[in-house]
Amino acid sequence: MGKKDQLKESDDEFLDSLYQSTQTSTTEHVIYYIQAIVVAAVPVYLYATVYDMSLDEFKILYGVVTLVATYLLGYSYKNTARNVRVELSQERDHLLTNKVVLQEVGKKGKKEDLQKQQDAVTAREAASYSLWTVSAYFLATVLFMSFFIFARATAPYNYALSVSASAALWSVVSMGNTK
Repeated sequence: MGKKDQLKESDDEFLDSLYQSTQTSTTEHVIYYIQAIVVAAVPVYLYATVYDMSLDEFKILYGVVTLVATYLLGYSYKNTARNVRVELSQERDHLLTNKVVLQEVGKKGKKEDLQKQQDAVTAREAASYSLWTVSAYFLATVLFMSFFIFARATAPYNYALSVSASAALWSVVSMGNTK
């Protein structure tokens, strides 16, 4: 086996360990889906006011489309957070192996504590980034689709297509870098 093959194997093993270490907790899942239901419900206000789709008349349509969008957005949040966390972990991996940090730490246990703290900060940053970007892109896509792409469709079809297609688009985009 050549040196390049050994490096490629070690890189693959490193990435596998990063993906395995980025499992989302139950708390993160709850946060993702609470955020998703709030963001998925925002277009209901748009369609109830701008398109005059009453809540009473279209409550089943609103409910089904909001639930589908909630599931897809939650999935998008999770994938985006995992991808960002892996990227940040790769970039920050060398920080705790510097000579200066190792000299300051001195004890092995303290280095592990620093690694855990760094992983926790990275996880929070990745989750925050995921929640903000996916939400913003989803809402911008809903507005674009509802006012430009599906503008000639009747309001119920416009709503169902705009919200569902936007949520599906961002769930597919979030899978782009997953292994």
